[in-house]
Amino acid sequence: MRLPALVLLAAGSAWGGSMANWNITLDVAFPGNSTYKNETDFPVVFALHNAAVAFQYGFTINWEIAPVGSNSKPNKALASGSIKEDASTHKPINATNNIWYPAGSAGNKTSLPNGPYLFSWHWSMRSCREQDVMITIDPAASIANGSIGFTLADNGAQLDLTKDCPTGQSQVTIEAAEPSNDIMASCPYIKITKSSFPDPCQAKLSASSWACVKANITGVGDTTGCPSLKEINSTTEDTETSTTSSASPSSTSSSSSDTGGVAAVIPPSAAGTCAVLLSVAGALLIL
Repeated sequence: MRLPALVLLAAGSAWGGSMANWNITLDVAFPGNSTYKNETDFPVVFALHNAAVAFQYGFTINWEIAPVGSNSKPNKALASGSIKEDASTHKPINATNNIWYPAGSAGNKTSLPNGPYLFSWHWSMRSCREQDVMITIDPAASIANGSIGFTLADNGAQLDLTKDCPTGQSQVTIEAAEPSNDIMASCPYIKITKSSFPDPCQAKLSASSWACVKANITGVGDTTGCPSLKEINSTTEDTETSTTSSASPSSTSSSSSDTGGVAAVIPPSAAGTCAVLLSVAGALLIL
């Protein structure tokens, strides 16, 4: 459903004046098109570049895992979840400190028997488009969707997010006015692009980060030595320092790395990414 907003343009375009641009990129880090060992805590992992900007503009992703039948078509989903923006904080709903449990994530009793599966997802955001003297606001514009087939087996590969690079899925460029323009500050103009993806290997976790992620999700393992999640990959050189306010994203250049409201220096290997992990045990977001 679209909620139209009619705005009389005094002169020129609604997007005239001071603008800021960001690229938001979504990668699927796990699962990939492979055969995995069937483990109790099976994660779903997205890597999101410029997460702070994405959540500022209503980033929502819905996902599900469905078994594939003998007719090669997916059956009823066995696990599903979603990440949605809390409009008051511009973070995922039910965010607690830096461990975020999105509403609708799979429950502890979800189990996935051995066999073939289809993992599918859908990404939506607020978007505006200009037509004549009106701006049409779409509160849940479809940005991208995709699916990946995988198999669970007792002799499959161990889960290891440090081994393979994520799969580049979709990238959008958004244009937003400065906060003085109330309409465009809350609803950007989105350009969907299908090429020129950043290297998805930038979103791959280090071994120490992956160990901390597993310990936080499963509750098994020592987390006392883990850094605060927002501090992971927080020191390096040759990168910019940027801060995102709770009111509106801000940027000193179109290539700066937004860090989810945390002023930090992000190394080139992280490139402003965060990993969202959804599993049968909950969800975790690393900034």
